[in-house]
Amino acid sequence: MAYTSSEIGERWMDPYFKFYVNRKGSIKERINFLMKKGEMRDEYLGACLDYVRWGAMNACGWETGVSGLIKFIEHWMKLNQGRLIWSDEPVPEKIVLPYIDYQKCPRSETHKGTLVDCAGRARCSHIDKDKLKKGFICEPFSSFDEYSQTARLEFWDEQPHDPSWIDEEGDEKCDPTEWQEYLAESEEYEQAEIEEISKPCYAIISEPKKRVLALETVLDRLNIEPRMKAVYCGNGNLPGLDPCRRLNELEDEERRMAETLDHCPGHQQENPWVVMPFCGWTLAWYVQKWHEQVKNGKVPIYRKPGEIDTFRKYKNFQVITSED
Repeated sequence: MAYTSSEIGERWMDPYFKFYVNRKGSIKERINFLMKKGEMRDEYLGACLDYVRWGAMNACGWETGVSGLIKFIEHWMKLNQGRLIWSDEPVPEKIVLPYIDYQKCPRSETHKGTLVDCAGRARCSHIDKDKLKKGFICEPFSSFDEYSQTARLEFWDEQPHDPSWIDEEGDEKCDPTEWQEYLAESEEYEQAEIEEISKPCYAIISEPKKRVLALETVLDRLNIEPRMKAVYCGNGNLPGLDPCRRLNELEDEERRMAETLDHCPGHQQENPWVVMPFCGWTLAWYVQKWHEQVKNGKVPIYRKPGEIDTFRKYKNFQVITSED
């Protein structure tokens, strides 16, 4: 039998009911308890999610990581296939999926102009101009841009480097030949023509509300915590200063650097915490809205392979704990 949120909050239920078994246990113990066999059958998803969460003054957390939270929800859906009882109340109108929906360009409110891409997303059409010295422009490097959610080429020019140095007595020293070459290159740099390189913004301002979001995307966008985090080998007191014990996991160049410096460069792994500014009952409403996007129930759980989504609904949210 399922109970309402008020019944749970006011402890009207039988204290031996399974949602109170091991109530003092850890979050992981509660999760393991509900993941056994059919423990979540015929129970509200909201009740299940709320039972396994940690709470702060203005937020709740699940010690599952996004991947684990998805598996938890999938397990509940499998047990309740054909009768998905999300919550004891209908979804409030204020609960909407976390679509990208800015009023102005998120990169800079001073940017003007928009365009619509082939996926129907409104993007910023503002274009900056990088003025670089012709002949001194370096090879561009590609980096992922969180605003446009695309790879962007970054250009820069390299000024001649001053070859002088300060010796132990504090005197400035320099090889005469290198100094003359430096002066000649500096003169050439100053006289070089300016080359303008266009730098379009393309930040996503809004996306179609009819776009079907994967459950993974919904949870990622609602999550306050970063999906991935860097962990370092060693005791953790001096991150990155201990030798790396996982060299076989590093790329060739990164491994050579770690071996040379005898320091761990850090390893990316999924953050074990998912934190949101609401309880499990509200999260169940968001999951229900995700599921109802497609009438036949064949709504995607995971994003397409290689697809990256960096939008966060609560990007600057600060969790308040009792110690704050």
